[in-house]
Amino acid sequence: MYVWEFTGSNDLMGFLFSLNFFFIMIATKRKYAEIDTRHYPIVIATLQAFEPTVTEFQEHLDELSYIIKTHQHFVMILDISQSKFLPSEMRIMAGNWLKQEAGMMRKNMRGMVMLNNSMVMGMILKGVLLISRPSVDYLVANSKEEAITWATRLLSTQTKL
Repeated sequence: MYVWEFTGSNDLMGFLFSLNFFFIMIATKRKYAEIDTRHYPIVIATLQAFEPTVTEFQEHLDELSYIIKTHQHFVMILDISQSKFLPSEMRIMAGNWLKQEAGMMRKNMRGMVMLNNSMVMGMILKGVLLISRPSVDYLVANSKEEAITWATRLLSTQTKL
């Protein structure tokens, strides 16, 4: 067992630097998505501009599941405009997650918007959504204004059954 021994001010500074570095590493853990519920019943999930690890991607799916289970009558805007193209393993995870959460999505969500500003990615996304259709109304939007307008209109026309 290592016991830290104080032998002078340099050792103390080194120890404090190490301790500070440790807490910075804990505090700056990467999150693949930032979820904003301040505009509820519109919830905005913004994916970050890096390829997540499998663990980071699973944490993102778990956070989305939590939002879907704990909120009602809302529209999710998934802003993928800055995200990287996901490896096949994570695309499969996302498809399986959509199937797993389909019932809860139908129950609690009014719709979903995928916000994307890349023409190529938009075409790929539309193709994927034809095969793995979400269980709620959805739109692939090119701008945040289009996404919010569609979400607002959907919320004003649909009522909870």
